[in-house]
Amino acid sequence: MRKRFVLFIITLLVVCFGCKEEIIKVVVPPVQHPIIGWWEWVETQNMWGIATPDRVGYTQTLNFRPDSLLDIYRNDTLAQQKDYLIVKDSTSVLETLLIEAGGRDDWTALSMYISSRDTLILDAQIGELELSKYVRTTPQCEN
Repeated sequence: MRKRFVLFIITLLVVCFGCKEEIIKVVVPPVQHPIIGWWEWVETQNMWGIATPDRVGYTQTLNFRPDSLLDIYRNDTLAQQKDYLIVKDSTSVLETLLIEAGGRDDWTALSMYISSRDTLILDAQIGELELSKYVRTTPQCEN
């Protein structure tokens, strides 16, 4: 069942993103990708200011697993688990991170950049500035 779902998503990505003007988009297998592992939220910058764990009253940790599952922890407790895909195009160093939003046909697209293998920057791609910064961390959350 899961394999058919992944094949459906890959087909959907090819149809939606297609190859235009020699741009090649590829779904990247996450198994060896540098995003795999634990990331602690540092801040989010947007047009209203900067949100930090101290300002909002909670911590957030992401665990990108090699099996394309994302564990989202809030205050060290598992809050959500979602599917994710990584899409790379041939014209940019940025990659697109697709995270299941509300169901199998509803995905949130984020531009992603990993700096020095220990800093993850996510851009919400909503037309306005909203950048979230995470740093690589060691697992401290319950499984």
